[in-house]
Amino acid sequence: MRSLSILLVCLALGTGFGSCNKVTDVLTSYLRVSVDGTNWSSAVSTGTALAGRLTIAGSSLNGGTVVNILVPADIQPGDYSLSAVGSYSAQYKPDGVNIYSAVSGNLTIEEHDQARKEIKGTFSFSALNVGGNTISLTDGSFSVSYL
Repeated sequence: MRSLSILLVCLALGTGFGSCNKVTDVLTSYLRVSVDGTNWSSAVSTGTALAGRLTIAGSSLNGGTVVNILVPADIQPGDYSLSAVGSYSAQYKPDGVNIYSAVSGNLTIEEHDQARKEIKGTFSFSALNVGGNTISLTDGSFSVSYL
């Protein structure tokens, strides 16, 4: 049964991955964070490197809730400040409609293996939407493989 599950995931996600080894990485990937004191874990955690940028993303199964962290693709282990724009930015989308952009925050890259395309770190940020509402994301952590 486990082999069948892995095969189905491989077929479902395989179009974006070079091999089933990456599917195994996707199955162990995670993004977790506390949103205004409520713990949230993504059902799907991925990364995408494109045009010199790396997007680290976690989402619910239906895509309604999404956390995005955008960094330079060649980011090195270390501490970085998050904001709404610039080289290190983050967003929280609680319902697929409202977008909260980081106004301040911290990102720590613990590991980044560019050859294996794996990145791991922690984050927290305060975010604001266009209506002036704020939200706090704390104690965030992630470990993802990316394309």
